[in-house]
Amino acid sequence: MLQYTFIHVPGIGRTTEQKLWDAGVRSWTDFLARDPMLLPSRCGKGLRVYIEQSRHALQERDAGFFRRLAKLGETWRTYEEFADRCVFLDIETTGYLGQGCITVVGMDYGKGYRQFILGKNLSQVPRELARHSIIITFNGSTFDLPFIRSTWPKCRIPEIHIDLLYPLRRLGYTGGLGAVEKRFGIRRPKNIADMNGFDAINLWFKYKNFGDREALARLLEYNAADVENLGKIMHRAFAELRAVRAPFLTRTLVAKATQY
Repeated sequence: MLQYTFIHVPGIGRTTEQKLWDAGVRSWTDFLARDPMLLPSRCGKGLRVYIEQSRHALQERDAGFFRRLAKLGETWRTYEEFADRCVFLDIETTGYLGQGCITVVGMDYGKGYRQFILGKNLSQVPRELARHSIIITFNGSTFDLPFIRSTWPKCRIPEIHIDLLYPLRRLGYTGGLGAVEKRFGIRRPKNIADMNGFDAINLWFKYKNFGDREALARLLEYNAADVENLGKIMHRAFAELRAVRAPFLTRTLVAKATQY
C-alpha cells in the first residue's frame, strides 16, 4: 500500500491523492513514468523529487521518512513494506499513569517473542525498542506509550506508531481489544478468556505480595495473548483498510492471483 501512497508528501492531501488514482497514476512507478503535463496541477517537479526520495527511503528501510502519515491517521499504510521492522507491544501495570508502574512488557517482532518483567529484566525495554522502526499497539497512544515515556524519559520510541484502536474504529470495530477479538473470531484459552486489566493488576499483587507463581504465569499468559492477537488483528485490519481506501489495489491483487 505504501508505494501507492501520495499523502505522505507535504502539500498533498486525500483529494489530490484521489485525483491521481482516478487519473490512473496509482503508484510511485506510475507517477515517475507519466508525462508531467498529464498530471493534476498540484503535482509539479517538487513532488517528483519527493517520490524519488520515497523510493530511496523504502530501499534504505527508513520508515521515519513517512512520519507525516501519523498526522493523517494513516500509519497503517507502512505495515506491509516494513513488517520486518515492526514490534507489537502491550504492557501491564499496577494502576493508572501517575499512580502505578509497569510490571510486564510483552513484545513480538515476527522472529521472536519476549516478555520483560519488573524485578527481572524490565530495564532492557528501551534497548529492545530502539531496534525497531514501527511500534503497533491497541490504545497505546493514551496508555502504553505514555507509561513507557514516564518510566524511561530517554527511551527512543519508534517514530511510526500504529495504534490499532483508531483504524479499527474507522472500520466499525468498537470496544476494547477483547470485543474486537470476538468480532474477528479470535478465541482465548478459558483460563484467561474473561480477564481484563484489573484482573492483571490483582494477579501481579498476588505474585508480588504472596509469591504466587501461578498468578504470575497466568498474568504472563494474558499478556502474551494480547500481543499475539495484535498481530492477527493488524494483518486482517490492513487488508480491510486497503480494500476500503484503495479498492483498485485489491482488484489488482485479485487479478494477479488468478493468473497463477
